[in-house]
Amino acid sequence: MTAKSFAELVKENFWYLTKQYGFTVKETLFSSDAFGNGKVEFRSSSTIVVVQLARFDVLTSIGPISEQEIGWLSFEQLVEFFSQGKDNMLLDLSMRQQYQFEEWITYRLSQYSIALRKYGEPFLRGDFSGWFKIQKWSLKKMQDEYRAMTGLEFPQNEGYVLYIKQKEKEQG
Repeated sequence: MTAKSFAELVKENFWYLTKQYGFTVKETLFSSDAFGNGKVEFRSSSTIVVVQLARFDVLTSIGPISEQEIGWLSFEQLVEFFSQGKDNMLLDLSMRQQYQFEEWITYRLSQYSIALRKYGEPFLRGDFSGWFKIQKWSLKKMQDEYRAMTGLEFPQNEGYVLYIKQKEKEQG
């Protein structure tokens, strides 16, 4: 990325995290190599938001600061859960061919920023009361997709399965 660094673009698009929700930027990484990877991590007292440039696209996650990374969710998962699959703003990659790399990343950051504001607002305020419900839904979706693709049951020793089982025990 040449005109602006990935970190600058992330901070411009997610300005509301620091200005409206009191987040601070805790980590900023960027490789200056062509198509380099980057990462910006925002933290509040309760929430972590990570925006990364990897594999030529934007990857995102959000979660309670007290949770292990395996318990965080992607913005795509939030959008799909809350819109019940009706909002495909983050899944529609059909326009990718119309953009140069930097333009595509800028466009994707804009879409992710809109999605987080629209679907992640309770979590930005630190309200994770519905978080486990989304995690269980996400696991079921993964299991269903795996079964549909392979005809097999999802491996029960998979890290996310074990994580959800532990959370279920903790919640009684």
